[in-house]
Amino acid sequence: MPRKDTAVSPQQIQDIQDQVFDLAETLVPQDFYLLDIAFEQESGAWFLRIYVDALKDEMTLDRCADISHLLEPAIDEKIDLLKDRYYNLEVSSPGLFRQLKSQRELTYYKGQLVNIKTAADKTGRLAMLQGVDSDAQNVLLTEASVSGSDITESTPFSLPLTTKDLVITLSPNFYPQSDNTDVSVSLVPDRE
Repeated sequence: MPRKDTAVSPQQIQDIQDQVFDLAETLVPQDFYLLDIAFEQESGAWFLRIYVDALKDEMTLDRCADISHLLEPAIDEKIDLLKDRYYNLEVSSPGLFRQLKSQRELTYYKGQLVNIKTAADKTGRLAMLQGVDSDAQNVLLTEASVSGSDITESTPFSLPLTTKDLVITLSPNFYPQSDNTDVSVSLVPDRE
């Protein structure tokens, strides 16, 4: 059935993301970790992006496609805000340079090297991600440096999650939690 493009309010976008996350969390197989959902518009087209990571093995295009085929009919049936709306469904691994935004992502990547940039520090710095504080107000980090394959940690610090223009991305020196070394983005082709 064709879907019509209509205006979507910021509250509707948040509602779609929340509803899809809740649904996907019940359907994504246990050997995958649901990281984030984004419903966003690019060049006039709407994209529902579902970011997952493999807890075992590696994230592949086939695995992304399998999850997409699992989620698509459930989303179409159960998410009323998406009924009669055209959108492209993409299921992918988060990708190395994707900004870590949610507490869920910051907790999942605890113990990984990250690049930190703020409005005050546009060049950025390397740090070891220690997680989020108990009030979910601050990201906890430790200064880090890399020499070859050696990582040296030094001074702990924290930044409020509300810091202006805070950008946290996985470092190219990223060492995944599992044996997953394929962190490149894999997209499922547009739906018809």
